[in-house]
Amino acid sequence: MTPRLFGSYELLKRFAVGSTAELWIARPREGGAAARNLIIKRLLPHLEATGDFAPVFLEEAQVGAHLHHPNLVEIYESGELQHSHYIAREFVQGEPLSAVLRKAEHTPSLLTPALALRITASVCAGLHHAHTRLDSQGRPLKLVHRELTARDILMGVDGAVKVSGFGTSKIADQIKLQDPGIIQVQFESLAPEQVSNQEPDPRTDLFATGLVLYELLTTIRPFQRDTERATVQAVLEDDPLPPSQVAEVPAVLDPVVMKALAKARDDRYQDASEFQRALEECLAAQRWEAGSAHLSVMMETLFTPGAGRA
Repeated sequence: MTPRLFGSYELLKRFAVGSTAELWIARPREGGAAARNLIIKRLLPHLEATGDFAPVFLEEAQVGAHLHHPNLVEIYESGELQHSHYIAREFVQGEPLSAVLRKAEHTPSLLTPALALRITASVCAGLHHAHTRLDSQGRPLKLVHRELTARDILMGVDGAVKVSGFGTSKIADQIKLQDPGIIQVQFESLAPEQVSNQEPDPRTDLFATGLVLYELLTTIRPFQRDTERATVQAVLEDDPLPPSQVAEVPAVLDPVVMKALAKARDDRYQDASEFQRALEECLAAQRWEAGSAHLSVMMETLFTPGAGRA
């Protein structure tokens, strides 16, 4: 396929189209085939045409300019080229955690509780960096992801764990106001305060992280029900069964997971570093080894054809 020129970039392959943007694997033209790949995210043409969405779209890049952490996807630059607003960000060679979960359904022994804790601890490290960032004047930015799910956690083939999507919720919110049918709300991934229309805070992201950990350990989304109304009611009123009661999970993990999923924010971990410490202490207490090398082996076994076969 012949690359398409886009300013100083070559667009190599479009691999995803969402409700707000399309994603391209690209590379800088300077450096040619030896240049490192990146991702170009372009606002969809029909949203460009309104003129209302571009400033909100670029807020993602403005947020990303403050975030530099190994567990967060790096934003390189943003702007407008060829009448199209774009964001250039880091390319992670790998898969979203949502794809890992689907693959692991067939080989559940690969995604061990130890690796589930390591992935979640890495997510917490990235969240803590974002939640505590200051602007150039030393004022708290008060960043909250707001919509963290397994698809926003990218798993590198090298064992890297990176959170993406900080800053994307604002354009989604604006589209929902103008045309509520375009974006499907995943109520089973929201915290109680969100379905109650209260303002999210960092502890909202920790609830979402707890939901991801619960699914990693059990393969179950604890609040998913047959109807939207039942799902919302479950988020507000139901307490999930501890992980050890629905899957082969050591009971020592139950209080760690359930604290993250407390209905009241004051009953949860109060910051991401506290959640991360609890996860690290569990790994140490169980004498579990789970690092990037172990995650890399899992990714290779899950996604390389023929890998792990006799």
